[in-house]
Amino acid sequence: MKLDRRVALFAILVATFANYLTITVLTIALRPVADELGATIDDVAWVTIAPALVSGLFTPAFGRIADRMGRRVVFRAGLVLFAFGTVGTALATDLHSLIGFRLLTGVGSAASMPSGIALATSLYAPEERTIPMGYWTSVTAFAPALGVLVGGVVIESFSWRYLFWGQLPFVLGSLVAAFVAVPESRGDADGPFDHLGAVLLGAGFFLLTLAANRANEWGLGSAKVVIATTLAVAIFVAVVYVERRASHPVVPVRALAEPVVRLALLGRSLMYAVHMGSFMLLPLYLLDIGHRTPSEIALLLLPRPLAMGFAGPLASRFASRFGAAALLAFGVTTMLVGVASLALLGRNPTAWTLMPSLVGMGLGLGLSQTMTASEIAERTEPQDLGASSAMLAIATALSGSLGSAGLLAFATRPGTDPVRAYHDAFAACTVICGLALVTALFHVRARRLEGV
Repeated sequence: MKLDRRVALFAILVATFANYLTITVLTIALRPVADELGATIDDVAWVTIAPALVSGLFTPAFGRIADRMGRRVVFRAGLVLFAFGTVGTALATDLHSLIGFRLLTGVGSAASMPSGIALATSLYAPEERTIPMGYWTSVTAFAPALGVLVGGVVIESFSWRYLFWGQLPFVLGSLVAAFVAVPESRGDADGPFDHLGAVLLGAGFFLLTLAANRANEWGLGSAKVVIATTLAVAIFVAVVYVERRASHPVVPVRALAEPVVRLALLGRSLMYAVHMGSFMLLPLYLLDIGHRTPSEIALLLLPRPLAMGFAGPLASRFASRFGAAALLAFGVTTMLVGVASLALLGRNPTAWTLMPSLVGMGLGLGLSQTMTASEIAERTEPQDLGASSAMLAIATALSGSLGSAGLLAFATRPGTDPVRAYHDAFAACTVICGLALVTALFHVRARRLEGV
């Protein structure tokens, strides 16, 4: 049984790896794609924006559909769509077909990611769910880092198309394992599907993701960004009203009723906003201010995903010894120290001056992300695991998009000395991480009030 569980978890992690592999590498592939297809960078940017938008649109519905129809069924279907989209992307002959196939991979990701997380957590008892969440955190750290390291070499030596041909074996391998080794898991299929809640929630996340991804082009305070954000907020207000009255809500209302879950989700979102914001800022800082080459930058930043990947699997052991809430507070504090030291970077930081910041951020994020995910999964009813996983995936993706867009716009604002602008953005990261620490302390207090 233990071997079967490990094989099933491995299959899910391989699918997660394939999904995250091209998140960062596509940012360095935009210029080669534009040159080959005769398009502008702004148009080619939709290769990364389109799947994020469609994923945000469909993930809420797929999370609840997985609970009702079977998480393995939805996971397999998502991988099939992802595989077709990947092959189509590698073979695309023009920009329109390329974006179309990337949309298909976005739908596949929206189906496979929440159902995969739900399957992984369902393999373990509630008190053991730190284990799959730790490995999932590690994979989401390693895959983007490996994409940057390997992607540049692949693009320079071969073609951007090989990025997707290289992604395909992971998708197909996971799909085969999903048919052979992953057991079925489902929630409560009784009652009507919450169509209105799914549509409203998807539309709200679609608008917020659109505003975050286009903020740099449209302008952070532009009418388009303001309108999209305002509409999203209005929709989310309507979602609260609708979900409170739905007999089978698409949002895991029962889990969100617990203060510990709400605080874990908020803290996780704040931390991931800092992570992705600094993920965007540091390479640009080293490129613009430190005058480093892309390959040098990839190697300089490698300690962070390595530390994050190392911390994830160890979180379950530490949690059983020190307690989940205390480990979460420690992780956030460690990341806060690492982020705060970024504001002290000089014009030409070396590997040794960067190391403490990167290791602190990686360890802190690995511990805190694992603990928040396992806290939410542990307190979710079995019938709501798909919906809860969708909520987790969307909150993480959305906070990352908002953090990246907002902090990047802050760091590149016109009329400001570049060094000063970057240091101001790093200071803003520190403030956000400080808010995450306050949230973690409230989390500790909520756990104590429960007597846990």
